[in-house]
Amino acid sequence: MDLSPHLPQETIKFPVSSLNLLKVSGADAVTYLQGQLTCNVKTLENGHWIPGGYCTVQGKLLSAFRVGKFNDEFLIILPADNAELVLTNLKKFGVFSKVEITDETHRFIFSAAWSSNSSNNSGTLEYSEESLIWNIAPSITLTVEESDKAQSEDSDNVWQQAMFATNWIDVPSTMLGEQLPQAFNLDVNDGINFKKGCYLGQEAVARMHYRGQTKRRASRFLGNADVLPRPGETLQTKVGENWRRAGAILSAVRYHDGVVALVALVSVDLEASAQCRVEGQDDSQFTRCP
Repeated sequence: MDLSPHLPQETIKFPVSSLNLLKVSGADAVTYLQGQLTCNVKTLENGHWIPGGYCTVQGKLLSAFRVGKFNDEFLIILPADNAELVLTNLKKFGVFSKVEITDETHRFIFSAAWSSNSSNNSGTLEYSEESLIWNIAPSITLTVEESDKAQSEDSDNVWQQAMFATNWIDVPSTMLGEQLPQAFNLDVNDGINFKKGCYLGQEAVARMHYRGQTKRRASRFLGNADVLPRPGETLQTKVGENWRRAGAILSAVRYHDGVVALVALVSVDLEASAQCRVEGQDDSQFTRCP
């Protein structure tokens, strides 16, 4: 099933309330983050951002996020339900470094613009009229601006649609610290630098990479379901005349025309043409998204 017919042709603008913004500054900010995150912040230039992740000592992913550099400070945009755990751990390991790590979310509001026909300079940050604009993808911009006003409405469903369309996969709150970052395709999306040296969990992440033993990855599916699947529910695949477990559902979102998009952690050996359904919804039908 092709996703493109379900994407907005004209630009739509909407608020986003499911994100947090962390700031890391200080004389040791570069060195400290280099030893904590999966990405290479030493090569990050002012006015740019890169994908990255934060792992446990065992290499299990706590959060996937975008880290940007602006005015020699590092800004991390991440899901709100990952933020407290990431902030706590960053502060815990940062007590012996000259860094200041703060949650700046309360000072800002987030809004996004999305159109499948637009194009921007993806990977960059722009400052305009007291707003910091993140070019998230060629078709998506995220605006962060200071405000003492509460978010006017909740349009996070649209944000999830946009993230699915760009193949960005967040770690659900039910799976924090359970899987290596490769399971969420952070390596495929250039969120892991395998040449940067040591960081938290690096040994386990590198071992999986060089041995090529990633057995399960997050994959996108499109289809139909009467009830929107919830994280943790089971995706099944048809084998002969029987249905067997294919994997765990990580997230799901419904597009305006009723089509359901979901992300599930499945075997890398699952065939592209496999017929799938949600356990307990026998009439649901899903196929892998290209």
